[in-house]
Amino acid sequence: MGIQVLVWSKQVCYRLKSNYNSLKGGLKQQRQRLVVEEGRLKQLASLDPEQLQIEIRQLDDQIKNALIIHGALSSVEYTDLNNIKQQIGNITSSLIGNNNRVKFPKSTLLKSKESLYGTLDYYRKMETKLSTMLAELTSQLSGIDMSNNNLDGYRQMLDMNIKNTDVYLEELNSLKVKYQSHDLFSQTGIYCDPNFHRIADTLIGYLHGIEKAIDKEITSARYSAKKVQLIEVTNELDNVSRKINDIRHTLTHFNKAESVDCPKCTHKFKVGFENISPARMQEQLNVLEERKVELTKQCDELKDYIHSNEGWFDSMSSLMKYAQRTDFAAEIVKIIQEYRVGKTDIGVLIDLVRSTMVYGDVNKTLETLGQEKVNIEKQIKFLESSDVETLFKRSEYVERELSTAQRSITRILREVSDIDDQLDLIELDSQQRNRLRILLDELKTSFDGNSKYKVKLRVEEVIQELGPRKDTLSGNLIRAQSLNAVIESIKENIADMERREKHTQLLMEGLSPVKGLIGYLMNDFLKSVIANVNAIIQPIWTNRLHVMNCSTSKSEEDVDLNYNFPVLSGDSDKQNKDIGECSGGEREIINFAFRLVLRRYLGDRCSLPLMMDEVGVAFDELHRGRFCAYIAEQLRLDKLPQVFMISHYINQFGVFNDANVIALNTEGLTIPVKVNGKSKIK
Repeated sequence: MGIQVLVWSKQVCYRLKSNYNSLKGGLKQQRQRLVVEEGRLKQLASLDPEQLQIEIRQLDDQIKNALIIHGALSSVEYTDLNNIKQQIGNITSSLIGNNNRVKFPKSTLLKSKESLYGTLDYYRKMETKLSTMLAELTSQLSGIDMSNNNLDGYRQMLDMNIKNTDVYLEELNSLKVKYQSHDLFSQTGIYCDPNFHRIADTLIGYLHGIEKAIDKEITSARYSAKKVQLIEVTNELDNVSRKINDIRHTLTHFNKAESVDCPKCTHKFKVGFENISPARMQEQLNVLEERKVELTKQCDELKDYIHSNEGWFDSMSSLMKYAQRTDFAAEIVKIIQEYRVGKTDIGVLIDLVRSTMVYGDVNKTLETLGQEKVNIEKQIKFLESSDVETLFKRSEYVERELSTAQRSITRILREVSDIDDQLDLIELDSQQRNRLRILLDELKTSFDGNSKYKVKLRVEEVIQELGPRKDTLSGNLIRAQSLNAVIESIKENIADMERREKHTQLLMEGLSPVKGLIGYLMNDFLKSVIANVNAIIQPIWTNRLHVMNCSTSKSEEDVDLNYNFPVLSGDSDKQNKDIGECSGGEREIINFAFRLVLRRYLGDRCSLPLMMDEVGVAFDELHRGRFCAYIAEQLRLDKLPQVFMISHYINQFGVFNDANVIALNTEGLTIPVKVNGKSKIK
C-alpha cells in the first residue's frame, strides 16, 4: 500500500511539474507584454493603485485605532504634581529630623512614663500631706493663745471629713450596682482596676473613631476572605480575557487565510488550519464572554463590599493593635464582641468605660479623705498634748521635707514632659508615614494619569496628521486608477497565473516525500525516532554510537531528506554515510533499537510480539550481557508485553519470568528451565 501511494505521488508530481513549467512560460510572456504596455504609459502614470489602496487602508486602520484610543482617554486630564512632591519632601525632611530626637522605643517610653507617674503620685501625696501638716502647724503657731478654738476647728474638720467620706462611699456603691448588670465588667473586675482607669480615656478615643460597617455580620476573617476572593476573581478574569483575545486572534488569521483545493478530492482547505473548527471556537468564545460578564459583575460587587467596609476594617485594626499593646487585650476583645462595636450603637459601652474613670477618681478621693482623717486625728491628738517648742521644730522639719518633695515633683514633671514630646513625635512619625504612603499612591496614580494625558495629546496630533495625508492618497488613487485602467486586465491575468503557479508549487511541495509539508512532517517524525533510538542504544553500548538524521538541509527554512542515516561511532569524529557502513554488532543494535521504537509508536495497535532472531550473535560478551540486562529490565517494567526470541544463548536470557522455552533439539542441552513445558509441537 505504501509503494502504491509513493508511485501515485510521483506521477502526480510529474504532471504538476509539467503544468508548473507551462505556467512559468505563460507568465514570462505576460510580463513581457506588461513591460511594453507600461512603457507606453510611463509618461502618463507612475503611481501604483494597489500600493495606494494598501496605504489608504493602513491609514484608515490607524485613524480608527487613534479615535478609539482618544475616546478611551477623553476623560483624562493633566494633574499638577508640584503640590504632592512638596508634601512628600516636607514629610521626608520631618521624618529625618525627628529620627534623632527620639531616644528610646515607644514601649520603653511608656514604661518609663508609667514609672514616673507612680513616683509623681507618691511625691504629690507627700506634698499634700506635708502642706496640710505645715498649714496646721502654722495655724497652731499663729493662734497659740486660742488653742481651744483651734482644737474645736479640727474636730469640725473631722466631722466634715466623715460626712464627705459617706457621700463618696454612696457614689462608689452606686457605681458597683451599675456594673453588676454588665457581666464583662463585673466578672473581670476591670472597672475597679487602676491600670484600666489609666487607659480608659485613650480607649474611649479609639471607640469614638470606629466607623460603622455596612455589613452587620462582618468579621475581620470575612473581610480578608472577600479581599482574597477579589484577587482570585481578578486573576480568573484576566485569564478569561487573555483566552478570548487568543481565540479572536486565531479566528482573524483563519478568516484571512486563503483556501486551496485538495489534490485528492474536491474539498478545499486552509493551509495550517486543518484541525481548527471555527464553529467550535466561536461557541467557546461565546461561553468565555458570558463568563467574563459574570466575573466582571462579581468583581464589581466585591470591590463595592470592600470599599464600603474599608473604614470599619481600618478603624477596628487600629483598635485591636492598641488593645494588644495593653494588659487587657483579652478583656477588650470580649467587650468588642459583646457590644458589637462597629455594627451597632456603642453609647452604653462608652458610658461604662467613662464610668470606670469616675470610679477611679472616687476611689482616689476616698483614699485622700482617709489619709486626711488620719492626719486630722493625729493633729487633734497632738494639739491636746503639744507645746510651742515642739511645734516650731516640727514646722521647720515639715517645711524642709515639703521643699524637697516639690523639687522632686518639678524634676519628674520635666522628665514626663520630655517623654510626652518623644511619644508625640512617635505618633506624628506614624501619621506622617501613613500620609507618605497615601501621597506616594496619589503620586503614582497622577503619574499614570499624566502619562495617559501625554498619549492623548500625541493621539490628537496623529489624527490631525493622518487626515490630510489620507485625502492626498485618495486623490492620487483616483488619478492612478484612471491612468492605469488600460493595463489592469494584464495585471489581473498575471496575478491569476502567479496564484496558480503558487498553488501548483505548494501542491508539488506538499506531495513530495522529501520536501514540503510531507518532508517537514517526516523530518520531525524521524528526529523523534532517532532520539529514541539513541536513548535505547546508550545504556547498552559502551562505545560511542550515535545515529544522525537523514536531512541534508542547509537552513531551518527548508527541508531535504535523502533517507541515509549517518552514524558517529568509536573515537573518530568522521561520521559514516549510512548505517550499512557500520560493523555487524553496531548494525544489529541499531536495527534492534529501530524496531523497538517503531513498536512503541504502534502501542496497543500492534498485535505482534517483539521479534528477535539471533539478536546478539555479533556482540561480544560484554555487550551481550548488557543487552540481556536491558531486556530483563524492560520486562520487569512491563514495557514488553510480548517477546518472541530465537537464540543460542538461553542461559544468558534466563532472566525471563515464566518464559515458554521451545527447544527443537534437546540432545546435550543443559538449561535451568523446563523445556517444551507449555509447547505443543506437531
